[in-house]
Amino acid sequence: MKGAKVIISCLMIAAIAISLYHLFLRTYTRSVYLLLIKEGRGRIYVNSEPTQGVHEVKLVKKGYLNSYRPVRVTVKAVPDEGWKIAFIQVEGVPFRAEEVSFQVKDNMTVKVVFRRIVCNLKTKVEGNGRVEPANYSGYYGDVVRLSVIPERGYAIREILLDRRPLEFENNTLALRLTANSTLLVRFKPVYRTLSLRLHGRGLAQLLMPNGTLILETQEKANYTGLKDHPIIVRLLAHEGWELAKLLLDGEEVSHANYTLTIPMSYNHTLEAYFGRMNCTLLAYILEGEGVIYPANMTVPYGTLL
Repeated sequence: MKGAKVIISCLMIAAIAISLYHLFLRTYTRSVYLLLIKEGRGRIYVNSEPTQGVHEVKLVKKGYLNSYRPVRVTVKAVPDEGWKIAFIQVEGVPFRAEEVSFQVKDNMTVKVVFRRIVCNLKTKVEGNGRVEPANYSGYYGDVVRLSVIPERGYAIREILLDRRPLEFENNTLALRLTANSTLLVRFKPVYRTLSLRLHGRGLAQLLMPNGTLILETQEKANYTGLKDHPIIVRLLAHEGWELAKLLLDGEEVSHANYTLTIPMSYNHTLEAYFGRMNCTLLAYILEGEGVIYPANMTVPYGTLL
C-alpha cells in the first residue's frame, strides 16, 4: 500500500509540475497578419523585408495565463521613379511619412498610397518672340514639345533651362520633365543692309510700308534694318532726267512706276541709273515752198537751239 501511495504522490507532483510549467514557463506563439494595400507604384518593406499582400507577424507569450506581447513593426515605403509617397495609413490613421513604426497585437490593415510627381514648366522670354505653350504642367517623365517663335526680324540667341544652356537646331524643343523648371529664351535682332548707288541725277527715298520716310539720298547710302521688314524704295528723277535702268543685286528689274518693294530677307545692292531725257523736234512748212534742215532732230532736254 505504501508503494502505491508513493507512486500516486509522484504522479500528482508531476502533474502539478506540468501544469505549473504550462501556466508560467511554456512559450506560446500566435500568428497575426498585416494586410498591405498599395496604391500607385512603389515598394513596401516591413522590418526591412520587401513585402506585398499579407505579412505574417508572430506574437509570443511566456505562460498560458499571460498575454501575448505586442511586436513593434516598421513599415517603409519606397516610391518608383516619378512617384512620391502620399501617406501611410495604419488602421485608418494616415501618416505623411516614408516610414512608420507601430505595435502589432492583432490583425491590422496598412495602406500605402503613392502619387505621381507633378512637374511645372514655366517659360520666360527676353526680346521679341514667344514660346508655345507658355507654361505647362504634367507628370514626371512626360515629354513636352515647345515651339520657339521669334518675331519677324529676330532670331533665337540662346535657350536656358534652369540656367543651363540647351543646344537647339530649329525652333522646336522636346523636354522631359523631371522637376519644376524654368525655361528662358533670349531673342536677338537680325539686321540686313541695303546698299544704294545712284548714277546720274535723281533722288532715292526709302519708306516704311506705312509711308514713313526713312532715308533720302541723291548719291549713295547704306540702310540697315531688321530682317524680313520690307522697305519701299521710291526713285525720283530730276527735271530733264528719267530712270533708265534699275539693278537689284546685279539683275535688272522693272522700274515702270519708279517704286520697288524689297523684303529685306537678305543683304541687297540696288543701283539706279538716271539718263537725260531726249526731246524730238519736228519741222513742217505750212505755207510756200522751201527746205528746213534738219527736218527733225532729237536733242537732250534743255538744249538751246
